[in-house]
This record gives sequence, structure tokens and C-alpha cells, in this order.
Amino acid sequence: MLCLRAHREFSNKKFLIMDFMEGAEIDDYADDASVDARGKSKLAKILANNYMKQIFTDGFFHADPHPGNILLKESNEGPQITYLDFGMVGKLNHASIRHLNELLVAIASGKPEEIRRNLLLICRKRGKVNEDRLLADITRVFDQYYGMSASDGGASNIFGEIVTLCTNNNLVMPRELTLVFKGLLTIEGIISKLDPTASIQKLIKPYVEKYLFSQFDLLGEIKKYIDSLAAAGTAIPRIPVQISELIEQTKQGDLKVTFDHKGLDHVADQLESSINRLTMGLVVAAIIIGSAFLVRFNAGLVGIVASNLGAFGFIIAIMIGVSMLWSSIRKRKGKSAEK
Repeated sequence: MLCLRAHREFSNKKFLIMDFMEGAEIDDYADDASVDARGKSKLAKILANNYMKQIFTDGFFHADPHPGNILLKESNEGPQITYLDFGMVGKLNHASIRHLNELLVAIASGKPEEIRRNLLLICRKRGKVNEDRLLADITRVFDQYYGMSASDGGASNIFGEIVTLCTNNNLVMPRELTLVFKGLLTIEGIISKLDPTASIQKLIKPYVEKYLFSQFDLLGEIKKYIDSLAAAGTAIPRIPVQISELIEQTKQGDLKVTFDHKGLDHVADQLESSINRLTMGLVVAAIIIGSAFLVRFNAGLVGIVASNLGAFGFIIAIMIGVSMLWSSIRKRKGKSAEK
């Protein structure tokens, strides 16, 4: 991609002097019968990937990429894209890029529940939001438009309907997100002329998944997983100790009611054993639920890593469960031997 430079030494408050750039408008290239369909399809993918890079990598994108603002300059490697007129641009911070990626992954994957979740995170509420109605509206849009090609207006209908249903459900989109949708709609119009069979949802998905994978810190996630287990392992043994301390304080307290404390130590031991089993059972249940969510995550390479991490969680849960069962059997055998 080429970008015009501003020549400040020749510019002032009234005039902005920039590079002179030769080239043809992208519409002329799309209408040129001498260019084969394969070349136009290749350019459509280059244009889509370039615009995705502006949004998701640079966080600074051209918000009005209509055909008059895009020139093509011939080179040995093929036509080079040149953007003109940066009078309307969008800026995204890291958090906005992350939220937008998650929303577009959900859109590209056709997952209404994930779209609802991300819209509720991104948008500002201006009143009561009926989440069931919001999900029903999103599902209706995707049942009607998902998978359509660019020439059929698949993405433009989806993006336009999402903006409308947000308004109808008391959600206000941030300005940056509105500019992103506007830019994507405009780019889709150009792509549809270059390659009528292209689907911008499919063009978006690999780029967004690549971004999500680049942001996925496997070692960091494993460390968090281990830290959580370590924290649980540290806290769990303290529960029966704290209960024992409470019982001991009760035993030593100045009470007006007299209690017979015979066998209380035996009760405390049983209570400690029961709480240990209960807390370990809760830990195992938490690991299984978390692992199930990881296994179901299916966003490309990220999904493979998450699935493997989930399978590892299942193995840990099985090992803990077997250990608890074996410990219980041993205790019962010990009690039987004592009798």
C-alpha cells in the first residue's frame, strides 16, 4: 500500500500540499474487461486484508474508502493500492481492538449468542435492555443474511441490521465502531465489483483469528491455571482448620448453657473430612466446567490450543477424582480394621 506524504514546507493553514500520485481509480480496474477474473479476485483479497490490517493491527484506519479515494498504481508485482483523502479516519485503542475482534469473530462465525455478549460489553445502555429480544433479533438477521456473497449484500445487510437492532434495543454504539462498520460496508461494495463471489465474512475471519492467536499467551494461560489450582490448594486445607479453631473457641467460651463435650473431637474430625471432600469436589467441578468451555472453543488455531488445554484439565479432574475415591476407600478399610 502507498500513502501520500504531506509537504509541510509548502503548506500553510489554507493549503495542504501532498504528493502527486499517478494511477487509475479502482472502479476502472474492476470494469476493465482485459483483466482476468483471477487477477480481480486476488486484488479483492489484498484490499480486504490491507483494510483489516489498518483496523486490527494499526488501530488507525481510513473511514471513507469509497472508490474515488482508492487509486491503483501499476508495478512489477501487480497493482499497488493508494489511499487518498484522510479527512475521515478512525482510531482504536488496544481494548477497542480486542473487543472489536471478538465481535467480528462472532459475526464471521455466525454465533448470535456471542454477538449479543460482545454488543452488551461494547455498547452503552440508554435504558432497559431485553436480552432475550436482542438475541432473537440477532438470530433473525443471521438466519436471513449469513453466508451471502458480497454481490448479494450479505455483510452490508448484517452490519446495517446490527446497527439498527442496537438502536431498537436501547444500545448506543461507540463512534469508533460505527466508523468501522461504515468502512467495512464501503469496502464490501468495492470487493463485490472485483469478485462477486467473495464473502467479506470469510475474508475477515482468518485475519481476526490470526490477531486473536497473536494475543493468546499460552504460557501465561497455563500459569494462571496453575496459580488458580495452587491458590485453591492453599485455601482448602485452611477451611477445616478455621472451623476447628471456631469449635475450640466455642469450647473455651464463657457460655451460660452447659454442653457435654464428649465425642466433640470425633465430630470435628468427621466434619473436617466431609469439608475436605466437599471442597475438593467443588474444585473438580470447576475444572470440568472450565475445561468444557475450552474444549468447545473453536476459533482456528486458538481453538486447537484451547481444546488441548481443556483436555489437560479433564485429565487433572480425573486424577483428583480417583485420588479422592482411593482415599475414601482406605479410610473405610482403616475404620473396619479398628472395629
